[in-house]
Amino acid sequence: MKKINLFAVAIILLFATSCSNDIAPLETFGNVTLKLTDAPMHYNQFMEANITIDKIELGNAVDANSFIVIMSQTTTYNMLDLVNGITETLTNMDIPEGQYDTLRLYISSTEMVMNDGTSFTYDMGQSGSIGSGNMMGGGSMMFNDQKGSIDITLDHFMDIMANSQNDFLMDLDIDHSFNLQGVGFSGMGANMMMSMTGFTFNPTMRFVNMLNAGTIQGTVHGTTENLANATVTLMQNNTVYTTTHTDIDGNYSLIGIPVGDYTIKVEMDGYTMNSVGNEVNMGTLNMTAGLIMMVDFSMILSN
Repeated sequence: MKKINLFAVAIILLFATSCSNDIAPLETFGNVTLKLTDAPMHYNQFMEANITIDKIELGNAVDANSFIVIMSQTTTYNMLDLVNGITETLTNMDIPEGQYDTLRLYISSTEMVMNDGTSFTYDMGQSGSIGSGNMMGGGSMMFNDQKGSIDITLDHFMDIMANSQNDFLMDLDIDHSFNLQGVGFSGMGANMMMSMTGFTFNPTMRFVNMLNAGTIQGTVHGTTENLANATVTLMQNNTVYTTTHTDIDGNYSLIGIPVGDYTIKVEMDGYTMNSVGNEVNMGTLNMTAGLIMMVDFSMILSN
């Protein structure tokens, strides 16, 4: 009887070992946060520049046909609210660890609303056009055969590791994405009014891993007060990397600036750079990860 019991135990152990070898390892996850911001347009004739995103998918670098949904709730964002460091969280979720190289956006429509309430829309689903957008700082963008769907191929993998926290920024350049048509002006100075017949949408954006980026912010000072709506331009290798405009208090913020060397300048009608007070911004700015760099400007009235 004892021999039989020992034989039974051996069989059970052998069976358990065999079954354990057939069990797939537990899948591990990392957290991904994706935020949206805007490189604002120069025109002050608009109160809304809306973009409606229906879904976002993330493509696996190993399997070109493998996509996971990271956002599926249709939401409209007024990009003019997302300026000077203000962001909107598109998604915050855990995804399987691995390498991802494609971000697929489903954009159903875009809209521009002028200050007088006049509204123009561009329906991505009915446009019927298949073209390409523009990725600033690397990567590529292409409309695919699903209308309103845009594939963004990243220049660097999103390398998601187990139990990691990963923060990414999608910066949409409104000034270059909304292409105005039939533009006309009437009146002079502060009373100048703009008219238009419509627009097309050709997305221009940059995608940034915030782990390898920092922030540049500051104030544009005039002779008696800080200057609102001054244009701040960040350059890299003599090419415009991104721009913004100062708020009503003369402050600006450029977020998601990758590690590297840059130059910066400010422009405003009727003003020029002061010969003193701009020592910091006249040379090369070296951005390092996590750095918040303060860069102020001093402007005087031009002759």
